[in-house]
Amino acid sequence: MSAGVVDSAPRSAFQRILDRSFESDADASPLVRRAWAIAPFALIFVVALVSRLRYAVWAYHATFGSGDADLMLTRAMFISRGEFRPPLQLGPAANVFIDPPGIALIFATVSKLGVPLHTAPFIVTPILTIAAMFALFALLRRAFDTQIALISVCLVSLIPRFSFDSTEPDKVGFVLSFFIIALFFMYEAQLRPKLYLLAGLFMGFSVFSHNTGYLFLPVFLISHVALSRARPARLFNRYALAAMIMPLLFIAISVALNASFSRDQYSYAADAAATAGTPPVAAAPAPAGGITLPPVLVQSPGRNRFVPAAVETYWNHTRDLAENGFRDGAWSVYFDAIRRQAGRPVYWLAIGGWTLALALVVVKRRFEIVPLMAWMLLVTLAFAIQYTAASHRSRYPSYVTPVFVIFACFIVIAAARADRAAR
Repeated sequence: MSAGVVDSAPRSAFQRILDRSFESDADASPLVRRAWAIAPFALIFVVALVSRLRYAVWAYHATFGSGDADLMLTRAMFISRGEFRPPLQLGPAANVFIDPPGIALIFATVSKLGVPLHTAPFIVTPILTIAAMFALFALLRRAFDTQIALISVCLVSLIPRFSFDSTEPDKVGFVLSFFIIALFFMYEAQLRPKLYLLAGLFMGFSVFSHNTGYLFLPVFLISHVALSRARPARLFNRYALAAMIMPLLFIAISVALNASFSRDQYSYAADAAATAGTPPVAAAPAPAGGITLPPVLVQSPGRNRFVPAAVETYWNHTRDLAENGFRDGAWSVYFDAIRRQAGRPVYWLAIGGWTLALALVVVKRRFEIVPLMAWMLLVTLAFAIQYTAASHRSRYPSYVTPVFVIFACFIVIAAARADRAAR
């Protein structure tokens, strides 16, 4: 177990019980040791299950799905049918691969196993998010200690974004769960380098789930540098290099699928012209029924075919905002939304916890905390420097509120231990 913030602080009975969960006891039987080993995971599972029952059974009917979440199931339906070029009149749903298709592919695969598509989110999402909570506990145990890990994860398990399942699947749960599992395998890979391959695979699943996963790539890279202590033999390990390449391969697959099956206005005109035997024109007539196509489908986007549209758009917006000193960014809106979702005390405690962690990294070389610090700092800033959107008030804060909760727990427990040691 990692050294605590105050090494000299006497451990409470609760802490000693937690220590026994992961430390062998020569006097205990194998069955008892095994029971202690699974006890924290059982507690996390129960907390997550009770939280889910609150929403599923006790008449909580709000939805945390984003505005276009229903398109995931629509696209999953087309993928399961093998229809990759639906009629353009369907609007955004006609572009099956316009966004990274990982979530739609998961639901389409589950539907092929006999699970109805409208039921799949209630099965896949809880399994994935609870697995992520187990992974988060295991990596926090390495970064801090068992007590901080268990309390933090139980609180994170209660966050609505991780405990509410809807027919409108929330992208946050998928992107963040895959990222957390990837980070867990990166911690484990410091002892078993081959696990870097699983870290790269799950990071690839994260970026393949939604383009917001791209913002976690710098965190993934910095985590590798920090955990390997920048030692060349570990930094350039062949398994580690493969892990860094895997997410890029998933992005390349996503770009290739979008390029192959994109459905813009010109492709609609070309299909119509091919049927009629006339040359295609740039602008097609309105579809039958007088339905006007969305503007995004009327004009060719003119993208770089080798760069994901989300990355190109993010770069252009960031460059435009930088010219104005980021005064038009989502700073105030985004930070206000984080304070509302996490709670003002948690927000300020988290900042204090992050500062304390920085001191530990500088003074005691506790580099195992750096991945969590990078998650909180870089991802928060990456969303804050964007143009303001509705998601900055709802979905985007959920990508960082878990790590805010973790650092808030960290400083509270560290302060309690310091006070106990001073007495």
